[in-house]
Amino acid sequence: MPLARQWPHVHGLVLIGTGPRGEAVAAAARARGLPVHRAHLVPGADLTGRRVLAFAGIGRPRKFFASLEEAGATIVARRAFPDHHPYGAADEATLAAEATRLGAELVTTEKDHVRLSPPFAARVAVLPVTLAFADEAPLLAQLRRLVAATAIRGPDRPS
Repeated sequence: MPLARQWPHVHGLVLIGTGPRGEAVAAAARARGLPVHRAHLVPGADLTGRRVLAFAGIGRPRKFFASLEEAGATIVARRAFPDHHPYGAADEATLAAEATRLGAELVTTEKDHVRLSPPFAARVAVLPVTLAFADEAPLLAQLRRLVAATAIRGPDRPS
């Protein structure tokens, strides 16, 4: 859905990471008087020294690859698939053969891992991530206000 159609439904923006595209959206949110909450992904595993073949079918696979590097992984191959990619037997066989040839572990996102066949998924590591806010107090305050307003107004009434 185009961003212009989403603005009437937005109460704030959570900006994950940095970059010109995100900064442009943040500027547009601030111009509308909306708060911008900054956050970043934190890898939930230490992969220091591990050789990996990284693959992901997400909107911005480079963010996943950067998280792997932040976790200490040595990425020997990167495979980016379209967002929500339906992994098939041919994809899995190709990835497995390449990882074997490179002497690397297969690693993917939590989102991708659930779309793998169970036998293949058992061979693939997952990099868990958490979202860390630069300052979560303003976000929590905003959420409390929104929940309180919804409780008073009711969920089906416009704000």
